[in-house]
Amino acid sequence: MPNEPQVGLLPLHHRKLIFWTLVCLFLGVLPLAILYTSGYRFVESDDGQRVLATTGGAYIAVQNPAVELYVNGVIPQDRRPFSSAFYVQGYDEGVYNFHTQGEGLETWVKNIAIYPQIVTQAASFNLPKVPQVRVITPWQTSAGEAVVMVRSTTTRPFSFASTSNAIIATTSRATTTLAVSDEYTLFATRFASTSAEWAAVKAGKLQVVEPEERFQFVPVPRIATTTLVLATSTKEWNNTKLYEDNGEVYARWIGGEKDIPYYYCLTFESPATTSYKYGEHVYAALAAQYASSSDARMAGFAGERLCRSDIRIDRKWQEVIWFDFLPNRSDLVLMLLEDGLYVVEIDDRSWQNVQLLYPGTDLVVLLDAGRVMVKDGEYILEVFTDLIQ
Repeated sequence: MPNEPQVGLLPLHHRKLIFWTLVCLFLGVLPLAILYTSGYRFVESDDGQRVLATTGGAYIAVQNPAVELYVNGVIPQDRRPFSSAFYVQGYDEGVYNFHTQGEGLETWVKNIAIYPQIVTQAASFNLPKVPQVRVITPWQTSAGEAVVMVRSTTTRPFSFASTSNAIIATTSRATTTLAVSDEYTLFATRFASTSAEWAAVKAGKLQVVEPEERFQFVPVPRIATTTLVLATSTKEWNNTKLYEDNGEVYARWIGGEKDIPYYYCLTFESPATTSYKYGEHVYAALAAQYASSSDARMAGFAGERLCRSDIRIDRKWQEVIWFDFLPNRSDLVLMLLEDGLYVVEIDDRSWQNVQLLYPGTDLVVLLDAGRVMVKDGEYILEVFTDLIQ
C-alpha cells in the first residue's frame, strides 16, 4: 500500500447532489438579489407587519475624501464610501437633508428628494474655512522667501489666512539686500491689464454686438498681450455656458439633451410637490418656461421629465464684478462679489451652496493654468481650494 494518502473522485450521486443544491441555491438567491438591487426592502408597516416596499438611494460626489456624510444629521450605517463619493441606499420616498463636513472645512448642505428605485445624484464641495494662500511679493530674500514690508513687526501679515510659503515681515524699506521677484513682475503686468479692462467695462466703453448672445463684447485695446476675461463676458466650458443678463449670472447647458446634467431636470408631479421638494424658485423657472407661469397648464405635465434651460447663480444680493468656472469643475462657479471671492454651485435644488474662498474688497482675479490668482492691494496670491498639507 502507498504511504501517501490517495484522493479519489466523489461518487457520481454525491456530485449530482452538490450540483443541484448549488443550482437551487442560485435560483433562490437570484430573485432576492434582483429585488435588492432594484431598491426593494422589507420594512415595518404602521400595523407592525413586515412588507416589501420600494426604496431609493443617493450618490454624493465629494471634493475632499476627508469629509464625512450625514443624512438627517446621522452618519448612515450602510453607506459605501469611495475615494470621491458616498453611496447610500434603502431610503423611503421623501426629502432628506444631506450634508458633508470635515475638520477645517466649510459644510455643504442640501435637501435632496429620494424616489423609489432611483439613485439621486448630487456633488458636494467643502472649501477651507481659513483661506489657504501662497503669497507672492515684489521682493524676496536670496533664499526665495517672500518679504512683506509692515509698519510694525507685532502685526503678523496675512494673519487671517494660512500661507504655504515662508514670509519675512520687516519694517525696513531698504531693498539693497533683496531680490526682485520675477513671478511678481509677470503677474503684476497681467493684473494691470485685467484691471484696465474691468475699468473699461464699468465705464461703458465696450459695445454689445450680438443681442442673441447677451453680454458678448468687442475687445478693447489691451495693455498686455494676454487673453483675459471680463466680468461681463460669456464663459463656456464642458458644454456649459455662463452669461450675465441684467446684473444676474446664469448657467445654460448647450450640449446634447441626453447628456444634460441631472440638476437641470426633474420628474414633475404637481406645483405644490415640486415647490416642496426642489424649491419655489425651481418650480417658478419651470412654469415660466413651459406654461407661461400658469399653474393650471403645469398640471398637465404631471409625470413628465422637465428640464430647465437656464439656472440663475446666487450672487448674495451683491454686485457681480467677475465670474468664471472653478478650474476643472463645470458645476461650480467662481464669483467675485463686493466683499470677496466666492464659489457657488450651479445645482439649485432646494438652494445653492455659497462658500467664501478669499475675503476682501477691491480684489482682482485671474485664472492661470488651473490656478486661482488674486491681487489684494500690492500683494499677489495663489488661492487654494483645498487645505494646505
